[in-house]
Amino acid sequence: MKKQKSRPWIRWFLIALVAIGGYHLLTGSSGLLKLAGLKRDAYEQQRLTDSLGMRREELRAEKKLLLTDSSYMEKAARRELGMAKPGEKVYRFLKPRD
Repeated sequence: MKKQKSRPWIRWFLIALVAIGGYHLLTGSSGLLKLAGLKRDAYEQQRLTDSLGMRREELRAEKKLLLTDSSYMEKAARRELGMAKPGEKVYRFLKPRD
């Protein structure tokens, strides 16, 4: 029987190969850390899209009210533009500066 030669460099080579592969799996261009960041970004973009969709619906409803409801239009003009009927006084309250 032949005695097998000891090859310690093979073990170190395999350890280095696994370490490099693990590093690439975590931090590479398509690694797990990059994937987690992309998922977080996608979630934030979805939240933004949802909030903008809700705001769009609110604005559509307000537009419909402005076009069809004269009392709402008057209320909006008073609120936004500070308008008043003849003989009315408009009081504006300023917020104190911190």
